[in-house]
Amino acid sequence: MLLFGIASEMWDNASAEQRRTLTWLASADLKAAYACDLYLWIDYPEGHPDYWVGQYMQAYWMRQWGFSRGQEFKGIAVLHLPKGLS
Repeated sequence: MLLFGIASEMWDNASAEQRRTLTWLASADLKAAYACDLYLWIDYPEGHPDYWVGQYMQAYWMRQWGFSRGQEFKGIAVLHLPKGLS
């Protein structure tokens, strides 16, 4: 399972092709065809109309993958891509 988190600025400024690609990456078709279970999470800044959606999704994924079955905190790998990379 992979969680692909992006800043809302990237989503808001993405081209139609980039949005289609991101949506495809998180689609059920990709899971069925390639056995790749990937989800998309958009991080919205405070003041954005969807800010609380992003906060809810962050909390959801932290709960799903941030703790062991024994409720011990686990590390989550975070990769930061260079600005301008598309």
